[in-house]
Amino acid sequence: MKQVHEVASSVRACLKQAGITDPADVHYVQVKGPLLTPASIADADRRGKALVTRDPNGSKPFARGATALGVAFGLGEVKESDLSNDVIARRFDLFSAVASTSAGGELKNCEVLLFGNSPTSSSDYRIGHAVLEDAIDADGVRAALRNAGLSFDGNPSAEVASRVAAIFAKADVAPNGMIRGRRTTMLSDADINYERHARAAVGAVIASITSDPAIFVSGGTEHQCGPGAAPIAAIVRA
Repeated sequence: MKQVHEVASSVRACLKQAGITDPADVHYVQVKGPLLTPASIADADRRGKALVTRDPNGSKPFARGATALGVAFGLGEVKESDLSNDVIARRFDLFSAVASTSAGGELKNCEVLLFGNSPTSSSDYRIGHAVLEDAIDADGVRAALRNAGLSFDGNPSAEVASRVAAIFAKADVAPNGMIRGRRTTMLSDADINYERHARAAVGAVIASITSDPAIFVSGGTEHQCGPGAAPIAAIVRA
C-alpha cells in the first residue's frame, strides 16, 4: 500500500504540472517501478520484513498491480476504502483503464509519466485511449485512434494513418487461456513465456491497422483494465 500511495501522489503531481483538472482528460499513465531482487530480498531478511514472495520474477504481478492501483487511486477510479495489501494482484475488479505499468530490478523508486489533453496546451498532438477486450481486438485499436481524433471508415487510409505519432498498448492472455471460445497455447508453451506470445499478437494486430510496426507493447495487465482486457492509447497529429 505504501507503493500505491506514492504512485497516487505522483499522479496528482503530474496532473498539476500538466494543468489538467479533469481526470477524464488523462488517457495514458506509464509507470515503471521496482521488483524484488536477490539483494533486496536479503536486505528485507536482515531487517526482519515479511515478503509477499521470495521469487523475483513472481514479484512482477504484485509490483505492476500496486503501481496500477496507485494510478487508479490518483485518478479517482477506485476508492481508498477498497484498497489494501490483500487486494493487490488478487481482486481484479479494481483497476485503472489508463494505467500501463511494468517493473524492473534496476529501479528502487517509481517513475511516472502521465499523458493527457491539457486545456493549456498549444500542441498539434492529441491523445486518446480505448480498451482491448482481448489480444485480437482490432476494433479496440480503431476505437483508440478515433478517440484521439482521427476520422475514418473501416481501416484508416495511408494519409490518415500517417498522422499516427505513437501507439502504446498492454498485452495479456485471458486467465483461462481462451480467446473468443478458442483454446490457445500461450499459458502452456514451455519454450516461450505467455507475455511474449501476447505482445507479438497484439503488436501484429495494431500494425495491421496503422501500417507501422513502431509500437510500444508491454506485457502483464494486473489491475490495468478488467481481467483479460488491456489498455491502448494513441497519439495523433490533429
